Amino acid sequence: MGLLNAELIANFLNPLFVVALTPIVVGFLGWRVRVGKGISTARKILYGLLITGVALLVTALAAYLGKDGQHKVSAWWIVLFYAVITVGELLLSPMGLSLVTKLSPKRFVGLMLGGWFVSTSVGNKLS
Repeated sequence: MGLLNAELIANFLNPLFVVALTPIVVGFLGWRVRVGKGISTARKILYGLLITGVALLVTALAAYLGKDGQHKVSAWWIVLFYAVITVGELLLSPMGLSLVTKLSPKRFVGLMLGGWFVSTSVGNKLS
């Protein structure tokens, strides 16, 4: 693949996978409801967190195979990382927004949603 800027890859892959994988995740969750085995909101959040952890294991495996930077690894590892973490994000983000909306007092819903987005942006900046 040659030498690529990691920020450009990240800014391209994440939106691409969000658009590509959303119908798959929504279809899977809808299918589970149709067969009578719907997944609760809390479980969706749990699965999102677990899948996000798997994405971090992908990067750890790539670092291990690259001997902690002594050898180059394929850029496909970062593609795989973003594919996996996007699935986790698709389970976490909508469920979190839904819970904030349901659990907030009616007059504070807008403020609480703003708090959700601020905490997400701070977390992204810290990472």
